[in-house]
Amino acid sequence: MKRYKLMKLLPYLIVASVCLLIGGGLAFISQGTSTDSLRAQGLVYPNVSRVSRLTAVPVTRITYVSAVSNVVKERGKIVYRDDKTGMSLFLVSDGGLDIPILFRDDSSLLSILKEKSDQGQLATEPHYVIAMVDDGDKSKEFLQSIESYVTNKTGNRVFIGGTLLNQDKAETYIQSMKLVSYIFLALALAVLGFTAYRYSAMRRFWSHVYQVLPELAEDQDLLVSQSQFKSKQLGLYLYRDYLIVLGAKERLIDLSTVLGLNLNNESNNGRLKSRLILYYDRDQFETVKLRPYPEKEACAFLEGLMAYLEKHYPHILLADERLAI
Repeated sequence: MKRYKLMKLLPYLIVASVCLLIGGGLAFISQGTSTDSLRAQGLVYPNVSRVSRLTAVPVTRITYVSAVSNVVKERGKIVYRDDKTGMSLFLVSDGGLDIPILFRDDSSLLSILKEKSDQGQLATEPHYVIAMVDDGDKSKEFLQSIESYVTNKTGNRVFIGGTLLNQDKAETYIQSMKLVSYIFLALALAVLGFTAYRYSAMRRFWSHVYQVLPELAEDQDLLVSQSQFKSKQLGLYLYRDYLIVLGAKERLIDLSTVLGLNLNNESNNGRLKSRLILYYDRDQFETVKLRPYPEKEACAFLEGLMAYLEKHYPHILLADERLAI
């Protein structure tokens, strides 16, 4: 029985451990992702993380290019255009390249960069920003038009790196990791709470069993060795005048108080899902679910159980039409 109790709780403990591991790992990564951590890993543009696609960009100069529109074309014609994306394209320089990067218009980081640029601080003290490489097909098409656009707008030919960076995507990625970590940690706490509840319920159940059948408290193996009828697979043990059901919910059933018993079987993919419907005095009844088990073996055992009950407990009506809920 000790092994049964452990195996009953083990799946919950495994799930909780996995959730804690994932949630803790994501929380550690998201909390530790900063310009300093990226620089310490050597992930300064043009070096980019292969996993997260994040990089730290040293900004020595920032230049506004234009607002970004969302344009959908079909056969070369514009069929949809959204000019209110809330995004703008900037060129930032790392002292050499002019790098195209997208910022949200309401980004607090953008305000800091503009302020430092106006004060002339960026040239002497570069400000590092986290950005994500956006190398999708649309971004590549977007890049092809940037250089000619900037050249036409400024009158100067500007060399642009072949990668589009997105500062907003980097922030969203980090915030998403934090959110997912919170979800996994909350799930772990919920599973641990449910595990504690199941453990408490099991302790109450077995305390009740040991009060009614004190010899089992001394030797739990008696339940297996001296049961008149038993099925480990279905979780059924007929011990003395008690039917002990082990499953999703444990039950201790005093057969001397049972007036009727019906079996409700449902076959699904070769497995039998059975329920015992027990009838008591004063029109009271309860339903007890058994563990699903291969249909052939389960039917054979349940038929044997019903035959045993019919012989040794004649006061119990078995599968009688007069029994009704």
